[in-house]
Amino acid sequence: MNLEEIRNTIIKSAQLKLQRHKHLGSQSNLSISQVAELHDIVNGMADEARITPDHLIGRISLN
Repeated sequence: MNLEEIRNTIIKSAQLKLQRHKHLGSQSNLSISQVAELHDIVNGMADEARITPDHLIGRISLN
């Protein structure tokens, strides 16, 4: 999986989270800042640091 595929996966994941949030309405457990960050990711307004795998899945070691 290359970096572009990873970014696309992250964007699709953000879209799904936003759809779920919309469906749940007031029952959603996302904060307004989390929703805003997801919107930024989907709309291409997030800086590179927000859409890198390290930010979303944590740092992992290949050792």
